Amino acid sequence: MRRALTFCLVAGLASLAACTASEEAASPAPSPTATDDPTPDATTPTGEAQPEGPITSRMEPVHLQVTVSGDEEFEWESDVELLITGGELSTDLHFLSIGLENLEAIDDSRHFRLAFDLVGPRSEEGTYEIPAGQGMAADEDEIAGPGELSNAFLITAEVEDPDADLTPGNFRQTRTYSRTLEPCQITLGADESTGTVRCPALEGEDNSVVSVTWEWEV
Repeated sequence: MRRALTFCLVAGLASLAACTASEEAASPAPSPTATDDPTPDATTPTGEAQPEGPITSRMEPVHLQVTVSGDEEFEWESDVELLITGGELSTDLHFLSIGLENLEAIDDSRHFRLAFDLVGPRSEEGTYEIPAGQGMAADEDEIAGPGELSNAFLITAEVEDPDADLTPGNFRQTRTYSRTLEPCQITLGADESTGTVRCPALEGEDNSVVSVTWEWEV
């Protein structure tokens, strides 16, 4: 149900009631970030602008800094491109997704990808919160409201052969941290040219927990 509703929102439907309960009945438009699928090479839509409908996407060159601590630890900094997807779904419903489109290398054997989705009213101050309890453990038998579709995630992957392509067969271990044990705080600058995301506690499938902070500027 959660994935079907996400598809409907991305397709530009202003009314949540228009979404059906089955994934087969959902719009074929892809989800901005495939947080329901732990496969680390899941990709988001292309960065080409979408002239039809309220949702547009672009690739934004930024300088990105990432700090992860807890059951996994690393610090990472580089010039990259963030995929920014968003638009107005109705007068009081705003959609925004920001994150890495592909895996980035931490070192020779470890890679990561992160992103967040926001669904709800636009903040004039540029400050948002993803509540605690969001993510993989949500009850998929219930219809999700707009706020319940907001989420954040971190995917990490260890590879068998650092010189081989990043395909599922080359992954020794993957982890997806996508349940917010504590609220995530997000602050965005004008046109999302700068931003800070602080998630103090994201839980993984094996109950491991990490703290994730990332910030960027053009």
